[in-house]
Amino acid sequence: MGRVRVSVVVGLTCVWATVASAQTPTPLPAPAAGLHRWLDVQTLLASARYRHIETSTGVVTSNQLQHSAVLKARFTFDAQGRFAVVAGAATGATFIGGWNNSGIGTPSDLMLRTFLKQLYVSAAPTRGVEAQFGGLYVLRGESTEITSYDNDAFITGERLTIKRPDVLRLDELSATVGYLGDTSTPNVLRRLSRLSDTNYAHVLATKRLGNAVNVSADLTRVSDVSTWRSAVAVRAPKSTGLDLVRLEAYRRVDHPASGYSAFVEKKLGSRVTGGLGVANVDLNNGSLNADRFGKGQRWFLNGSVQILPELAALTFYQHAFNNDAPLTNRSRLEFLVQFNALKALQRAKWY
Repeated sequence: MGRVRVSVVVGLTCVWATVASAQTPTPLPAPAAGLHRWLDVQTLLASARYRHIETSTGVVTSNQLQHSAVLKARFTFDAQGRFAVVAGAATGATFIGGWNNSGIGTPSDLMLRTFLKQLYVSAAPTRGVEAQFGGLYVLRGESTEITSYDNDAFITGERLTIKRPDVLRLDELSATVGYLGDTSTPNVLRRLSRLSDTNYAHVLATKRLGNAVNVSADLTRVSDVSTWRSAVAVRAPKSTGLDLVRLEAYRRVDHPASGYSAFVEKKLGSRVTGGLGVANVDLNNGSLNADRFGKGQRWFLNGSVQILPELAALTFYQHAFNNDAPLTNRSRLEFLVQFNALKALQRAKWY
Protein backbone atom coordinates (compact mmCIF):
# COMPACT_ATOMS: atom_id res chain seq x y z
CA MET A 1 0.00 0.00 0.00
CA GLY A 2 3.01 2.30 0.24
CA ARG A 3 3.09 2.66 -3.54
CA VAL A 4 -0.62 3.42 -3.51
CA ARG A 5 -0.08 6.23 -1.00
CA VAL A 6 2.66 7.79 -3.12
CA SER A 7 0.72 7.42 -6.40
CA VAL A 8 -2.49 8.91 -5.04
CA VAL A 9 -0.78 11.81 -3.31
CA VAL A 10 1.37 12.66 -6.34
CA GLY A 11 -1.61 12.41 -8.71
CA LEU A 12 -3.85 14.66 -6.64
CA THR A 13 -1.02 17.10 -6.06
CA CYS A 14 -0.70 17.48 -9.84
CA VAL A 15 -4.44 18.09 -10.11
CA TRP A 16 -4.17 20.61 -7.28
CA ALA A 17 -1.47 22.45 -9.14
CA THR A 18 -3.59 22.45 -12.31
CA VAL A 19 -6.57 23.87 -10.44
CA ALA A 20 -4.48 26.55 -8.75
CA SER A 21 -2.92 27.67 -12.01
CA ALA A 22 -6.25 27.73 -13.86
CA GLN A 23 -8.20 29.86 -11.43
CA THR A 24 -8.55 33.57 -10.92
CA PRO A 25 -7.83 34.41 -7.27
CA THR A 26 -11.08 34.78 -5.38
CA PRO A 27 -11.31 36.08 -1.83
CA LEU A 28 -12.78 33.73 0.74
CA PRO A 29 -16.06 34.70 2.43
CA ALA A 30 -15.76 37.15 5.29
CA PRO A 31 -15.53 35.37 8.65
CA ALA A 32 -18.48 35.39 11.00
CA ALA A 33 -18.46 37.80 13.89
CA GLY A 34 -18.17 36.96 17.58
CA LEU A 35 -17.78 33.35 18.66
CA HIS A 36 -18.32 32.12 15.09
CA ARG A 37 -15.07 33.81 14.14
CA TRP A 38 -13.12 31.04 15.89
CA LEU A 39 -15.58 28.26 16.59
CA ASP A 40 -17.99 26.72 14.07
CA VAL A 41 -20.21 24.11 15.72
CA GLN A 42 -21.45 22.00 12.82
CA THR A 43 -23.32 19.20 14.59
CA LEU A 44 -24.82 18.92 18.08
CA LEU A 45 -27.32 16.06 18.39
CA ALA A 46 -28.83 14.08 21.24
CA SER A 47 -30.93 10.99 20.53
CA ALA A 48 -32.71 8.10 22.22
CA ARG A 49 -33.94 4.91 20.62
CA TYR A 50 -35.66 1.64 21.39
CA ARG A 51 -34.42 -1.33 19.36
CA HIS A 52 -35.52 -4.94 19.02
CA ILE A 53 -33.26 -7.39 17.14
CA GLU A 54 -34.01 -11.03 16.34
CA THR A 55 -31.68 -13.57 14.72
CA SER A 56 -32.57 -15.99 11.93
CA THR A 57 -33.02 -18.70 14.58
CA GLY A 58 -35.61 -16.61 16.43
CA VAL A 59 -33.38 -15.52 19.32
CA VAL A 60 -33.96 -11.96 20.58
CA THR A 61 -30.50 -10.43 21.16
CA SER A 62 -31.57 -6.88 21.88
CA ASN A 63 -34.69 -5.42 23.45
CA GLN A 64 -33.55 -2.18 24.98
CA LEU A 65 -33.40 1.59 25.18
CA GLN A 66 -30.22 3.37 24.06
CA HIS A 67 -28.93 6.93 23.94
CA SER A 68 -26.42 8.81 21.79
CA ALA A 69 -24.77 12.20 21.45
CA VAL A 70 -22.77 13.67 18.55
CA LEU A 71 -20.67 16.83 18.42
CA LYS A 72 -18.66 18.14 15.49
CA ALA A 73 -16.85 21.48 15.64
CA ARG A 74 -14.30 23.40 13.59
CA PHE A 75 -11.73 25.67 15.27
CA THR A 76 -10.20 28.20 12.89
CA PHE A 77 -6.80 29.85 13.29
CA ASP A 78 -6.90 32.71 10.78
CA ALA A 79 -9.38 35.42 9.84
CA GLN A 80 -10.05 33.88 6.41
CA GLY A 81 -10.81 30.43 7.83
CA ARG A 82 -8.18 28.74 5.69
CA PHE A 83 -6.57 26.75 8.50
CA ALA A 84 -8.46 24.85 11.17
CA VAL A 85 -8.68 21.88 13.50
CA VAL A 86 -11.83 19.76 13.21
CA ALA A 87 -12.95 17.54 16.08
CA GLY A 88 -15.76 15.01 16.31
CA ALA A 89 -16.93 13.41 19.55
CA ALA A 90 -19.65 10.79 19.91
CA THR A 91 -20.98 7.92 21.93
CA GLY A 92 -20.45 4.31 20.84
CA ALA A 93 -17.42 2.11 21.43
CA THR A 94 -16.84 0.51 18.01
CA PHE A 95 -16.37 1.27 14.32
CA ILE A 96 -20.05 0.55 13.64
CA GLY A 97 -21.42 1.67 17.01
CA GLY A 98 -22.67 5.15 17.87
CA TRP A 99 -24.97 4.32 20.78
CA ASN A 100 -24.68 3.64 24.50
CA ASN A 101 -26.89 1.27 26.48
CA SER A 102 -29.21 3.05 28.90
CA GLY A 103 -29.44 0.21 31.40
CA ILE A 104 -33.12 -0.32 30.49
CA GLY A 105 -33.83 -3.60 28.71
CA THR A 106 -31.51 -6.32 27.43
CA PRO A 107 -28.51 -5.96 27.32
CA SER A 108 -28.99 -4.05 30.57
CA ASP A 109 -25.50 -2.70 31.28
CA LEU A 110 -25.44 1.12 31.60
CA MET A 111 -22.91 2.89 29.34
CA LEU A 112 -21.99 6.58 29.59
CA ARG A 113 -18.87 6.62 27.42
CA THR A 114 -18.16 9.35 24.90
CA PHE A 115 -15.07 9.33 22.70
CA LEU A 116 -13.14 11.82 20.60
CA LYS A 117 -13.39 9.85 17.36
CA GLN A 118 -12.14 12.36 14.77
CA LEU A 119 -9.43 14.98 15.07
CA TYR A 120 -7.66 16.44 12.05
CA VAL A 121 -6.04 19.58 10.75
CA SER A 122 -7.48 21.22 7.65
CA ALA A 123 -5.78 23.59 5.23
CA ALA A 124 -7.56 25.37 2.36
CA PRO A 125 -4.82 27.45 0.72
CA THR A 126 -6.95 28.33 -2.29
CA ARG A 127 -10.61 28.29 -3.23
CA GLY A 128 -12.06 24.83 -3.72
CA VAL A 129 -9.01 22.92 -2.45
CA GLU A 130 -8.70 21.40 1.01
CA ALA A 131 -6.11 19.11 2.56
CA GLN A 132 -6.80 17.14 5.75
CA PHE A 133 -4.49 15.15 8.03
CA GLY A 134 -5.28 13.11 11.14
CA GLY A 135 -8.28 11.12 12.32
CA LEU A 136 -10.83 11.52 9.51
CA TYR A 137 -14.43 10.84 8.64
CA VAL A 138 -15.22 8.42 5.78
CA LEU A 139 -16.46 9.89 2.48
CA ARG A 140 -19.26 8.04 0.65
CA GLY A 141 -20.53 10.34 -2.08
CA GLU A 142 -24.13 9.33 -2.84
CA SER A 143 -23.59 5.82 -1.47
CA THR A 144 -24.95 5.15 2.01
CA GLU A 145 -23.81 3.08 4.94
CA ILE A 146 -25.71 0.12 3.49
CA THR A 147 -23.22 -0.58 0.71
CA SER A 148 -20.30 1.44 2.10
CA TYR A 149 -19.05 1.94 5.68
CA ASP A 150 -21.18 2.58 8.75
CA ASN A 151 -22.04 6.21 9.55
CA ASP A 152 -19.94 5.90 12.72
CA ALA A 153 -16.80 4.83 10.83
CA PHE A 154 -13.37 6.34 11.46
CA ILE A 155 -9.97 6.22 9.75
CA THR A 156 -6.56 7.84 10.14
CA GLY A 157 -4.63 9.33 7.25
CA GLU A 158 -4.56 12.23 4.83
CA ARG A 159 -7.01 13.51 2.23
CA LEU A 160 -7.00 16.01 -0.60
CA THR A 161 -10.36 17.30 -1.84
CA ILE A 162 -10.92 19.52 -4.87
CA LYS A 163 -14.28 21.20 -5.47
CA ARG A 164 -13.75 23.14 -8.68
CA PRO A 165 -16.41 22.12 -11.23
CA ASP A 166 -15.41 25.03 -13.42
CA VAL A 167 -12.01 23.41 -13.94
CA LEU A 168 -12.46 19.65 -13.49
CA ARG A 169 -16.06 19.26 -14.74
CA LEU A 170 -16.67 17.38 -11.49
CA ASP A 171 -18.28 18.80 -8.39
CA GLU A 172 -15.86 16.97 -6.13
CA LEU A 173 -12.71 14.90 -6.56
CA SER A 174 -11.02 13.51 -3.48
CA ALA A 175 -8.27 11.06 -2.64
CA THR A 176 -7.60 9.54 0.77
CA VAL A 177 -4.77 7.30 1.95
CA GLY A 178 -4.34 5.98 5.45
CA TYR A 179 -5.25 3.22 7.85
CA LEU A 180 -8.63 1.57 8.39
CA GLY A 181 -8.72 -0.66 11.43
CA ASP A 182 -8.61 -0.75 15.22
CA THR A 183 -12.37 -1.14 15.00
CA SER A 184 -12.78 -1.41 18.78
CA THR A 185 -10.59 1.65 19.50
CA PRO A 186 -12.82 4.69 18.97
CA ASN A 187 -10.49 7.12 20.77
CA VAL A 188 -8.64 8.92 17.99
CA LEU A 189 -5.74 9.82 20.28
CA ARG A 190 -4.99 6.13 20.65
CA ARG A 191 -5.09 5.66 16.87
CA LEU A 192 -2.93 8.56 15.70
CA SER A 193 0.11 6.28 15.84
CA ARG A 194 -1.43 4.63 12.75
CA LEU A 195 -0.61 7.71 10.67
CA SER A 196 2.58 5.94 9.67
CA ASP A 197 0.63 2.85 8.51
CA THR A 198 -1.23 2.43 5.23
CA ASN A 199 -3.77 -0.22 4.30
CA TYR A 200 -6.49 2.04 2.85
CA ALA A 201 -6.77 4.08 -0.34
CA HIS A 202 -9.89 5.77 -1.67
CA VAL A 203 -10.69 7.94 -4.69
CA LEU A 204 -14.12 9.55 -5.03
CA ALA A 205 -15.73 11.62 -7.79
CA THR A 206 -19.16 13.28 -7.62
CA LYS A 207 -21.17 15.13 -10.24
CA ARG A 208 -24.45 17.04 -10.27
CA LEU A 209 -26.57 16.64 -13.38
CA GLY A 210 -28.98 19.54 -13.36
CA ASN A 211 -30.83 20.43 -10.19
CA ALA A 212 -32.24 17.00 -9.37
CA VAL A 213 -29.62 14.32 -10.06
CA ASN A 214 -26.40 13.61 -8.14
CA VAL A 215 -24.08 10.76 -9.08
CA SER A 216 -20.90 9.44 -7.50
CA ALA A 217 -18.33 6.76 -8.17
CA ASP A 218 -15.43 5.64 -6.03
CA LEU A 219 -12.74 3.01 -5.75
CA THR A 220 -11.62 1.74 -2.36
CA ARG A 221 -8.67 -0.56 -1.73
CA VAL A 222 -8.29 -2.05 1.75
CA SER A 223 -5.63 -4.65 2.53
CA ASP A 224 -5.24 -5.52 -1.17
CA VAL A 225 -8.98 -5.88 -1.81
CA SER A 226 -10.47 -3.39 -4.29
CA THR A 227 -14.14 -2.39 -4.37
CA TRP A 228 -15.95 -0.22 -6.91
CA ARG A 229 -19.00 1.69 -5.72
CA SER A 230 -21.45 3.87 -7.62
CA ALA A 231 -24.67 5.61 -6.69
CA VAL A 232 -27.26 7.99 -8.09
CA ALA A 233 -29.76 10.07 -6.14
CA VAL A 234 -32.68 11.68 -7.96
CA ARG A 235 -34.48 14.29 -5.89
CA ALA A 236 -38.02 15.41 -6.70
CA PRO A 237 -38.48 13.32 -9.89
CA LYS A 238 -41.87 14.75 -10.92
CA SER A 239 -42.70 11.92 -13.29
CA THR A 240 -42.76 9.37 -10.46
CA GLY A 241 -44.49 11.40 -7.76
CA LEU A 242 -41.62 10.58 -5.39
CA ASP A 243 -39.32 12.98 -3.55
CA LEU A 244 -36.19 10.82 -3.62
CA VAL A 245 -35.00 7.79 -5.58
CA ARG A 246 -31.58 6.40 -4.61
CA LEU A 247 -29.81 3.51 -6.34
CA GLU A 248 -26.42 2.28 -5.18
CA ALA A 249 -24.23 -0.73 -5.92
CA TYR A 250 -20.77 -2.13 -5.26
CA ARG A 251 -18.56 -4.84 -6.72
CA ARG A 252 -15.34 -6.28 -5.33
CA VAL A 253 -12.68 -6.80 -7.95
CA ASP A 254 -10.18 -9.23 -6.45
CA HIS A 255 -12.75 -11.66 -5.02
CA PRO A 256 -15.75 -10.96 -7.25
CA ALA A 257 -18.97 -10.30 -5.39
CA SER A 258 -21.51 -7.52 -5.52
CA GLY A 259 -24.42 -5.91 -3.73
CA TYR A 260 -26.94 -3.13 -4.09
CA SER A 261 -29.61 -1.00 -2.45
CA ALA A 262 -32.68 0.66 -3.97
CA PHE A 263 -34.69 3.17 -1.98
CA VAL A 264 -37.61 5.54 -2.58
CA GLU A 265 -38.94 8.27 -0.31
CA LYS A 266 -42.11 10.33 -0.32
CA LYS A 267 -43.33 13.27 1.76
CA LEU A 268 -46.69 12.38 3.25
CA GLY A 269 -47.39 15.86 4.52
CA SER A 270 -45.51 18.96 5.58
CA ARG A 271 -43.92 17.11 8.53
CA VAL A 272 -44.17 13.41 7.67
CA THR A 273 -41.85 11.41 5.40
CA GLY A 274 -41.86 7.71 4.57
CA GLY A 275 -39.43 5.49 2.68
CA LEU A 276 -39.20 1.92 1.37
CA GLY A 277 -36.22 -0.02 0.06
CA VAL A 278 -34.57 -3.32 -0.68
CA ALA A 279 -30.90 -4.20 -0.20
CA ASN A 280 -28.59 -7.15 -0.78
CA VAL A 281 -25.09 -7.28 0.74
CA ASP A 282 -23.09 -10.40 -0.10
CA LEU A 283 -22.34 -12.76 2.76
CA ASN A 284 -18.56 -12.34 2.44
CA ASN A 285 -18.64 -8.57 2.59
CA GLY A 286 -17.29 -8.24 6.12
CA SER A 287 -19.05 -6.44 8.95
CA LEU A 288 -18.14 -2.75 8.60
CA ASN A 289 -21.23 -1.53 6.79
CA ALA A 290 -24.32 -0.37 8.70
CA ASP A 291 -25.07 -2.52 11.73
CA ARG A 292 -28.76 -1.95 10.93
CA PHE A 293 -28.26 -4.07 7.82
CA GLY A 294 -25.12 -6.17 7.96
CA LYS A 295 -25.09 -8.93 5.35
CA GLY A 296 -27.83 -10.62 3.41
CA GLN A 297 -30.90 -9.72 1.41
CA ARG A 298 -33.67 -7.70 3.10
CA TRP A 299 -36.40 -5.14 2.66
CA PHE A 300 -36.65 -2.10 4.87
CA LEU A 301 -38.76 0.94 5.60
CA ASN A 302 -38.38 4.12 7.59
CA GLY A 303 -40.40 7.14 8.54
CA SER A 304 -40.02 10.47 10.26
CA VAL A 305 -42.23 13.11 11.85
CA GLN A 306 -40.83 16.61 12.38
CA ILE A 307 -42.49 17.52 15.66
CA LEU A 308 -40.60 20.80 16.06
CA PRO A 309 -37.84 22.35 13.95
CA GLU A 310 -35.30 20.85 16.37
CA LEU A 311 -37.20 17.68 17.43
CA ALA A 312 -38.02 14.65 15.28
CA ALA A 313 -39.47 11.19 15.83
CA LEU A 314 -38.24 8.41 13.54
CA THR A 315 -38.89 4.73 12.96
CA PHE A 316 -37.01 1.97 11.11
CA TYR A 317 -37.74 -1.66 10.32
CA GLN A 318 -35.94 -4.26 8.22
CA HIS A 319 -36.53 -7.94 7.57
CA ALA A 320 -34.27 -10.43 5.80
CA PHE A 321 -35.55 -12.90 3.20
CA ASN A 322 -34.19 -15.66 0.90
CA ASN A 323 -30.83 -16.01 2.67
CA ASP A 324 -28.98 -19.32 2.79
CA ALA A 325 -26.83 -18.49 5.82
CA PRO A 326 -27.68 -17.71 9.46
CA LEU A 327 -28.02 -13.99 10.23
CA THR A 328 -27.56 -12.15 13.50
CA ASN A 329 -30.27 -9.65 12.53
CA ARG A 330 -33.07 -11.28 10.58
CA SER A 331 -35.35 -8.48 11.76
CA ARG A 332 -34.74 -5.16 13.46
CA LEU A 333 -37.21 -2.58 14.73
CA GLU A 334 -36.29 0.89 15.98
CA PHE A 335 -38.15 3.89 17.38
CA LEU A 336 -36.07 7.05 17.78
CA VAL A 337 -36.35 10.57 19.10
CA GLN A 338 -33.71 13.05 17.89
CA PHE A 339 -33.05 16.49 19.32
CA ASN A 340 -31.00 18.94 17.25
CA ALA A 341 -29.49 21.04 20.02
CA LEU A 342 -27.59 23.22 17.58
CA LYS A 343 -30.79 24.27 15.83
CA ALA A 344 -32.38 24.96 19.20
CA LEU A 345 -29.47 27.22 20.17
CA GLN A 346 -29.68 29.01 16.84
CA ARG A 347 -33.44 29.55 17.16
CA ALA A 348 -32.92 31.01 20.61
CA LYS A 349 -30.14 33.18 19.16
CA TRP A 350 -27.70 31.82 21.74
CA TYR A 351 -25.25 30.74 19.05
